[in-house]
Amino acid sequence: PLKEIKFFDGGGKPYFTMKDEYHTPYFDTIKKIFNLEKKVKESFISENMIFEVEMMNEIISKIQNSDLKGENWCEKIINSLLSNDKNGFSEFETYGTYVLNHYPQKYTLRTLNSFRECGKQYSRILISKHFKKLSQKYIIISLENKNRPKTLEGVLDWLEKGSVFITNKILVSNSYFSNLK
Repeated sequence: PLKEIKFFDGGGKPYFTMKDEYHTPYFDTIKKIFNLEKKVKESFISENMIFEVEMMNEIISKIQNSDLKGENWCEKIINSLLSNDKNGFSEFETYGTYVLNHYPQKYTLRTLNSFRECGKQYSRILISKHFKKLSQKYIIISLENKNRPKTLEGVLDWLEKGSVFITNKILVSNSYFSNLK
């Protein structure tokens, strides 16, 4: 976070922070497990979520007691994946979809200005000038391990923070640039 984040609204209800992502296999799995439809166009996958223990236990119990194939709720989820996609299940989408279908008044929906792929532009190690610039527009940024900078400024900053400099020449392997595609 670049700024303070409130997790509850003025009435004490937790927030769901909504995003613009959509991954069909998540909802195929939710449909198979709970026979539930997506209720909103936004995604529940964000950098933060408040899970209520009672609701989470209810979800796990429903999966455990279902007729789905498997000995326990974990196996039942795995066996419910409709494809070989490693990303066929999301606890954030499942929890959010379940809650919105069964307890629509429990949470308040909101969006926050965020930059999910910040690491692609600035690398994972930011310098203070970047924090100042980014905090003018965003509340949250993500610096994921898989991200590498794709802009010249980002690559130069990345190199400046710890890569190889030899006699004023910057050495970057070809594999770095081939992985940017």
